[in-house]
Amino acid sequence: MAFTTASALRVLSLLLAGTVLSHPAWAQQPAPAAAAPDPAFEAAKSAFEALPEADRRAIQDALVWTGDYKGNVDGSFGRGTRDAIVAYARRGKLPTDGTLDQKAKAALVAAADKARNAQAFRKVVDTRSGIAIGLPTKAMSRKTDTKTGTTWSTTDGAAAIDTFQNAEADSDLPRLFEILRGDAPGRKVTYRVLRPDFLVVTGEEGERVFYTRAARGMANGVATVRGYTLSYARRLRPTYDVLSIAIANAFEPFPSAASTSTSPATAGPAPSASGVQLAASAIAIGPGLFLTALSGDCVDPKIAARAATITRRDAETGLALVEARGAEIAAVAPTASTPNAGDSLVALFAAQLGGRDAEITVATGEYVAPVGTGAARLVAPLQGRIGGTAIFDRSGALVAIAAAPAAEPARYAGIVPQAAWKIIPASVALKLMNDVGAKPVVPPTGVPAPRPDRTTGDIAAQRGRSIQPLMCTR
Repeated sequence: MAFTTASALRVLSLLLAGTVLSHPAWAQQPAPAAAAPDPAFEAAKSAFEALPEADRRAIQDALVWTGDYKGNVDGSFGRGTRDAIVAYARRGKLPTDGTLDQKAKAALVAAADKARNAQAFRKVVDTRSGIAIGLPTKAMSRKTDTKTGTTWSTTDGAAAIDTFQNAEADSDLPRLFEILRGDAPGRKVTYRVLRPDFLVVTGEEGERVFYTRAARGMANGVATVRGYTLSYARRLRPTYDVLSIAIANAFEPFPSAASTSTSPATAGPAPSASGVQLAASAIAIGPGLFLTALSGDCVDPKIAARAATITRRDAETGLALVEARGAEIAAVAPTASTPNAGDSLVALFAAQLGGRDAEITVATGEYVAPVGTGAARLVAPLQGRIGGTAIFDRSGALVAIAAAPAAEPARYAGIVPQAAWKIIPASVALKLMNDVGAKPVVPPTGVPAPRPDRTTGDIAAQRGRSIQPLMCTR
């Protein structure tokens, strides 16, 4: 929807169907400062953090479905998680020390599964807007295409989810925020927040409640805003206040291959039915030769739908050379030059929307030079599979590759926030290439010399042709 006056009214018309949560699910509330440590809280925190991350997320997700937790499913322990565990335990006449034994955890997860299955809650990739979102498919059985997305609703219209996507001139997040944040006769905004990469606006209108969330990113080299509005009748609050939290936690504006239109929307990413997943991004550095970064094993690798072979891998960094014969992709030569602290850099990586082809996504960030024995980092809002992200300076030179994180990054209602990601200097790639006798690409005669003032769109348009998804069976 274009944000002209008419389209602004379209946005508002979606919202005017709408309370929303007084505690929207976009971040866990931090613990308030205390004069002295709380031994009971610290003990509960230690017990929780001793669990595997998947178990921690599963507990938080289950507490969402029991109506006790209204925060972000991220596996971290805060007051919100502790209070939710205590509330659940109190109803079940269990110890209220903020911990759950194995029997209590199993009962909690079983209760959540029952509630989730009763709603037939599934994560769905909306091919019109590009987002992945959790839907109560049993109740919201009516589906209607809109100009920029899709509307799912109950048969009586008492509850609905509207998705949307706006690109180029209509991707101004602050402008959208100004449209959404104001009150109107009979309409009251109860919560609003604007960050560089996302916004949340909630409120009440008559007998309805609304929750709008939108995020800004790059899709195919174009600045894009993607989001959704959930609205429901006030009488449905006992059910939809819980569903609103689950939907927010399942929301992915620029989803990776782990998103699937048939998976239950739970705390962790679900693998595709075939087991083939997007593992990393890879950049062509020569005929049939690609550079990537991996954190684990990659079985049956494929690039550009061709069988590939990992020919060399640096054990310390995870940087790898991958050969895919016959994959003739425009190549880029790594450079030994190093950015200066604070330099603006451009990151390009592959992202896949469910069953759709992968698309190249762009993010801009700032270079942080290594301190002491630490590694260089890129401060940027990278999404999806981070490993192998190609990082360019403003001349378009390939200066680094993002290392694959050891664990899945924490998400705030589906969004990976801006963070400092470890990067591998391109000079390490040059050494790896020398070890196997691979020669850097020589630019054809007549190619214009690089200039230091190229735009993000210019770099994405040219270098994006060299990025490919690396698919693995896991």
